[in-house]
Amino acid sequence: MASLLRPLRFRFTHAADIQEYGDDWHVYNEAEWTALPARELMRYEIEIGIPLVDVMDGVRKSSAFGDLAASWLALKLEGSALRFSDYNPHVMMIEWERVPQDETEPEDVSEGKAPAPESSEGSAPADSPQGNTSPMAPVVLQQLPATD
Repeated sequence: MASLLRPLRFRFTHAADIQEYGDDWHVYNEAEWTALPARELMRYEIEIGIPLVDVMDGVRKSSAFGDLAASWLALKLEGSALRFSDYNPHVMMIEWERVPQDETEPEDVSEGKAPAPESSEGSAPADSPQGNTSPMAPVVLQQLPATD
């Protein structure tokens, strides 16, 4: 789907977060979680409290809530049992970068800021002020109300 971001990876850099969540790289992959069955997606929406499309929008804007929900969702898909209500990292200190298409190891970012994420369309949006994720053009995705 052309409106999905290419996979991003992130790691915690604040000492308290490293102690709580580790210093490994984790992957936020919209293509992976949007392929889940509807009721599973609805359970995530109920736990987060907003539609997942708003999480996607928040990642593109590098909002605190977007980065919080996206990083939690990535951890959940890795098998974490962590509840969203208990998840409270220092989101503005999370390091985000694109997952290289031809690599599986983290890029060397010792020279400075990591490259900005790209949309799956291949055009790199301008960097956000935080340098975490980049905004992109609004994407309209179908939303249905959550049900119990």
